[in-house]
Amino acid sequence: MHLKVKNRLEANITIEFALIIATCVIITAIFSVIYFVVQNYYKNQLVSKYKDASAVIFQAVSKSQTENGKLTTWDYGDKQTQEKFAWIYITPYMDIGNDCGIRKNEGCFAPKTYYKYLNGTKSGTIFDETQGYKFVHRAGMSFYISYVPNCVQHRQRCFDIYVDVNGPKRGPSQFGRDLFLFYAYPFTNEVKPFGVYSNDKNSYDPLTNRWKPYPYKSDCKRSGWGATCGTKIMSEGFEMKY
Repeated sequence: MHLKVKNRLEANITIEFALIIATCVIITAIFSVIYFVVQNYYKNQLVSKYKDASAVIFQAVSKSQTENGKLTTWDYGDKQTQEKFAWIYITPYMDIGNDCGIRKNEGCFAPKTYYKYLNGTKSGTIFDETQGYKFVHRAGMSFYISYVPNCVQHRQRCFDIYVDVNGPKRGPSQFGRDLFLFYAYPFTNEVKPFGVYSNDKNSYDPLTNRWKPYPYKSDCKRSGWGATCGTKIMSEGFEMKY
């Protein structure tokens, strides 16, 4: 009798243990599915905002060219200032909610926050403390504008546009997630996300009327900086596959 009771107890313990293991596996699978769904939703939200920001940038630069001429005719001289450049060529064509100008610590970007690279390391840049022209669009996106002096003579990009699609009050404040970089190119009058064309001097070839392609591998991976993620998103049908 004692042996039978012992065997039954062991069998019951084995069944209970198996049930516990099975329950844990099911719970883990459920949480994995929930995590996957939440992550996909979060990525889709960021991509949607990135598309909106791209449209805002393209439309603004296009309208500005209609009134101010092609990019090669804009003033990028040594006497130009970041403030005047933005006032003439950019801000009149943007629906601005909060205009911080070149002032620091005005809250147009995440305050006292070092923006992170995609791999999680600090970039060393607090955009709210930079000297570029900063403003918040009424749609909630933060913009930073900075022109490149003598870009036409040097046949290189003419101005940079950083955009935090989540604005100054929401994270993650990270390249490739909510922070993206665009460059404006004269001669061909294009605005492209970073990672499409080379940005060195003499990158434009007047004989072919083309820009040299970006010469490096994409850093849009979890171990990378994420600066070229805007290009990756566009090239992959507006999906965040990283």
